[in-house]
Amino acid sequence: EALVKGSAQCVDGAQVSSDASLTGITTTIAWQTRRCWAAAPEGPLMMTALPHHVPLFDRSTTVVSGGGHRNTRGHMRGVLTAGAKWVLTTPQEKIDWLAAPDSDKIPTILQALKGMGEASDMNYDLNQWAAQGMIDPYNAGKLIAKQATLVQIADVLKQKTVKDTMLARVTEHLSLWLDQRSKNRLVYDGTWGGVISCGCTYTWNELKKFAYCANNGTRLECPTLQDSGYDFGNSVYNDHHFHYGYFIYSAAVVAKFNPKWAKAYNEKVLALVRDIANPSAADPYFTTYRMFDWFVGHSWALGITPDANGRNQESSSEAVNAWYGMYLYGQATKNPQLKTLGNALLLMEAHSTNYYWHVKASNGIYPPEYEHNIVGIVHEMLVEFQTFFGLRGFFVHGIQLIPISPMVRVMFQPDWVGGAYRMFKDYCTGDPECLDSGFITFLYAEQALVDKEGAWSSALSLPNSVFSDECPGGNGNSRTALLHFIATYGLKSAQSSRLEAEVGGPSGHFSALLVVSVLLTGILAAGVAVNVIAGRLFPREEDTSCVGLLPVDAEFDRPQSVVTGYGTR
Repeated sequence: EALVKGSAQCVDGAQVSSDASLTGITTTIAWQTRRCWAAAPEGPLMMTALPHHVPLFDRSTTVVSGGGHRNTRGHMRGVLTAGAKWVLTTPQEKIDWLAAPDSDKIPTILQALKGMGEASDMNYDLNQWAAQGMIDPYNAGKLIAKQATLVQIADVLKQKTVKDTMLARVTEHLSLWLDQRSKNRLVYDGTWGGVISCGCTYTWNELKKFAYCANNGTRLECPTLQDSGYDFGNSVYNDHHFHYGYFIYSAAVVAKFNPKWAKAYNEKVLALVRDIANPSAADPYFTTYRMFDWFVGHSWALGITPDANGRNQESSSEAVNAWYGMYLYGQATKNPQLKTLGNALLLMEAHSTNYYWHVKASNGIYPPEYEHNIVGIVHEMLVEFQTFFGLRGFFVHGIQLIPISPMVRVMFQPDWVGGAYRMFKDYCTGDPECLDSGFITFLYAEQALVDKEGAWSSALSLPNSVFSDECPGGNGNSRTALLHFIATYGLKSAQSSRLEAEVGGPSGHFSALLVVSVLLTGILAAGVAVNVIAGRLFPREEDTSCVGLLPVDAEFDRPQSVVTGYGTR
């Protein structure tokens, strides 16, 4: 009966819009329909919906009982829609700047910020080579955002001198990249309509103890155009929302405290926003929603290179961080349209993460053979319990929590996080690389959502090395920021007793890598444009430890030829 009712309307495309409502963000997908044959009668539109769609529909869309089919995102259901549009409302969550921590923990946070001598976080700055832009945009973004978070914390704790000092550093480093004065220049690509990095051929002169880029970016001598894996594939549009999300977040912090800078640099920051999430089809310079897929409800990190398993995304939390940065920048610059768009993308990405990355037995997305309660990489054709930079279980858990921000509370639901923390802890226990890589910082952030005081004690015991630039996991974090997160957003054990409820699989350490591949039906829904199939060109393993990257007596500022982040460059 449903097929008869809905078979007369065919879909040729769709337009997406988002608006703030009293209950949250309402996203409308207006399907562009036509009669499937000349004499077709008027009637409702029948489509197929993914599991994350169903709880968001308004009353104009009815789920058909029975039928449907399975794919890599669970059971797709038939739906009948009157008026040829889907209206999806994501409930509003608290999204804002950093909040004040527990008052009794402020003295300890201040100690980390300014009371540890040279090791105080207020003294942190990019080394002289990174400060000139001899670094990839991903790691540059992480390190600048690390400082931006410290600016916020200093402001919350009423440390004006510290705030102003660190704000000046963030402003200087961010402006360098936006002004195209960085050695690794950002350039506009007219072919694909986006901002890409030129790259820096890092070269170290041992005799003079001096680093330089062997290429000249001002003449467009760009190693990224010769090697698609350079800068994590930035030139082929891999991970742009991860890379530029950190820049946009930092720009939001600067704009909050320096409106004059925001006015001068607004168009340059918006160029990065347009690169990853341009909403306008009339924009001749940037494609629309490059990274975000409104049908699947989340981003894709892969760009324009082919991959047999289709597009994919590893870090759901870094995607959320990009939209968080957009929201904050819109708020800081009093741009309500940008704020609403950032809000819509953030809430939808977080909502879908709790279906396709955070595995729960109750929603039946994945078959029971997938024994884990988290996914490392979601592809179009399969899901994997691993990362692009290593197979260890704590990598899989940690990469879904980077960076540590208030949005962790939005993403990590109470019925899931208790079991996830137990598994994360199990993977870290007995493996020294969890500490050496800095991924232990993410463990303690997740512990805070289950056991605030335990996480606080654990964080205080961490060595300074886990927050150093050489740590691929901890280098975007600081002791001050971790302690602030625990003290502000953590839950006491009594509060979190309900978090023990649901785990997506049996507890314990799963030593075997399990990849579940499910046959994907040829088309998700009529009229939805097929995404460009793309892939990463990175190896599966790399040395992620902070130990051994520098000789004991080496200068701290010396750039390294080895990997200090995720990827090959």
